[in-house]
Amino acid sequence: MFKDDFGMSPAAMSMATSVISFPWIIKPIWGFISDTYPIFGYKRKIYLGTFGLIGALGYLVLAFLVNAVWNAILCLIII
Repeated sequence: MFKDDFGMSPAAMSMATSVISFPWIIKPIWGFISDTYPIFGYKRKIYLGTFGLIGALGYLVLAFLVNAVWNAILCLIII
């Protein structure tokens, strides 16, 4: 998508990929938060459902509304 639709260079694509991978770096922090602060008595179910819906919304926006590089990067970070 970045190369074909947006015409990005390999250096710009690697920069975008590194920015997109940032949520995976903070994933252990979310694990700690979900284990420490339960919502309605549930430790992981609420977090999984909420972030699953947010991810699905991100895919829908990416499929139908994205027309700029930064919008695509933001959607991929949300996903």
